[in-house]
Amino acid sequence: MIIRALDDLGRVVIPKEMRRILAINAGDEIAISLVDGKVVFEKYTSVCFICNSEHDVQLHNKAHLCGDCRDRLAPPMVYSFPIKTVTQRIVKTIKITQYFLELALQPSPEVFYQI
Repeated sequence: MIIRALDDLGRVVIPKEMRRILAINAGDEIAISLVDGKVVFEKYTSVCFICNSEHDVQLHNKAHLCGDCRDRLAPPMVYSFPIKTVTQRIVKTIKITQYFLELALQPSPEVFYQI
């Protein structure tokens, strides 16, 4: 048993040997719980929110997800065009549509001669 004192902010140092055994490094998350009146410290291992896998878990849009679930939830490809290109394409489409409408509305020579 190792005895440590709390500092003014309620912090306690976990002995280096215990951190080594538990593979706890600086910056790792520690789960703190109360069990039968005792404070229990455990290394926190995040699991995938969807499949409970512990492999390659990362925070993704506020949820812990493994690599496989992140790949399955990947957003579809979004194509981005500069506004000038989009405007040019719209104008070209309108001109082509107007051209074909004018052709369609012109009387054909056969119809003209039948009158």
